[in-house]
Amino acid sequence: MAKNAKAQVLNYPTIRFLTDSVKAVDKKNNQFHVQTKNNTSITAKKILFATGVKDELPNIKGFAACWGISVLHCPYCHGYEVANKKLGVLANGETAFELCKLIQHWSKDLTLFTNGNSNLTEAQIKFLAKLNINIVDAEIAE
Repeated sequence: MAKNAKAQVLNYPTIRFLTDSVKAVDKKNNQFHVQTKNNTSITAKKILFATGVKDELPNIKGFAACWGISVLHCPYCHGYEVANKKLGVLANGETAFELCKLIQHWSKDLTLFTNGNSNLTEAQIKFLAKLNINIVDAEIAE
């Protein structure tokens, strides 16, 4: 997939790839001045930081086949598409609590799946109950 993306981007005449490390970045007069480890100087209007996030899927049968279809990983990217639908959050502990708080207004039917014993505090459980968020702590088989 990365190989295809790189080939598509290289169709633009203003794009070039450089394998190096950034040593310093300064901004002057609305332009960034980048100095690399190998002493290459680059001037740019914008800088994009891409850190290489890797999604690690849980070992649940059928989960990977649903990835990007009915299993969505980013509420900011996919929130609009699932608004006012029956929703579930698969997470546990503090992450689960924060995600539920974040999207609780998107659906009147939100369930938290902890995929095993819950790591939520009693206060968090009470808070989620006040929001009518069901918690299912059974392990997910499929």
